[in-house]
Amino acid sequence: MTRNVAFVIYEDASLLTLMGFLETFQQLQLERGTKELPAYNISVVSSTGGTIRTYFGLPMQTSSVSDLKQERIDTLILTGGLGFREALADSTLIDWIGTKGQAVTRLCSVGTGTFLAAEAGLLNGRRVVTHWLMNDEFRSRYPKVKLESDLIFVRDGNIWSSAGMSSAMDFALAVVEDDLGRRIAFRLAERLVMFLKRSGSQPQIGTILRLQARDDGQFDKLHEWILAHLDGDLHVENLAARAGMSTRNFGRVYLNKIGMTPSKFVEIVRVETASQALAGSDERISTIAHRCGFGDEQRMRRAFLRLRGIGPLEYRTRAQEIPAADEPKDTSN
Repeated sequence: MTRNVAFVIYEDASLLTLMGFLETFQQLQLERGTKELPAYNISVVSSTGGTIRTYFGLPMQTSSVSDLKQERIDTLILTGGLGFREALADSTLIDWIGTKGQAVTRLCSVGTGTFLAAEAGLLNGRRVVTHWLMNDEFRSRYPKVKLESDLIFVRDGNIWSSAGMSSAMDFALAVVEDDLGRRIAFRLAERLVMFLKRSGSQPQIGTILRLQARDDGQFDKLHEWILAHLDGDLHVENLAARAGMSTRNFGRVYLNKIGMTPSKFVEIVRVETASQALAGSDERISTIAHRCGFGDEQRMRRAFLRLRGIGPLEYRTRAQEIPAADEPKDTSN
């Protein structure tokens, strides 16, 4: 079955969030084969139609909202972008979103597109997420909406929302998985050369990225090597040798630049990687523990208790509940 998907854009809308979805759907068609009917029939719409100048001035040809007034839309996707505030003042666009949003099977907002859905009155009492930079403004504007502070994406019934930017591809894969199944979603992730398929429970800014930002680049290659060899011997002596430094000097310089000991960084990376696996898969905990270099479940549990305050099993349970719909999934289509 082909599903009708409409993207709403406006002047200075973000191409990254839009293309994250469009590229995923295009790769899906290539994965399925060109002779197959497309899984998604795509429309890009704006308030007036015609050529819309997206961010950095790149043009996008659109249909007007009036063209789709009588059309059935299965999934309505509200894109984000720097022009969202002007879009909020467009009564024609907001009224159309309010009307269509009540009739669609799935309403998705990407980044600041969540503002448009809230302005249309579709989000009161619902759990949503937006880009972390916009959290304070969103809470101030829409106090009746339950904003999650730092998740990649959230599902609340038929309301889906994401942080936008690069997370748009994770969001698109979640939509594909919901419609077509997990196997196809993971095949797509491989086609898109994604490092991992993140679940909605992952934070918008990962711990590893925050730690790497403290460095001036001296340990970038070492960090990449650590990530690729989590199941190996990562004692400080081996890391120092890898960095071409004496053990004592390495420990001192690393602590000064990163703000923690090398062994602490390794533990954080292992817990972060294990957390992603726990949240995004049904892989056995013992398998994850070995692959992430803990050796056994007990060592991983102790590390989780130190850094997360809960054990791996409880973390998985909580993480996999976060993006789940509060209502039973509609399997009619």
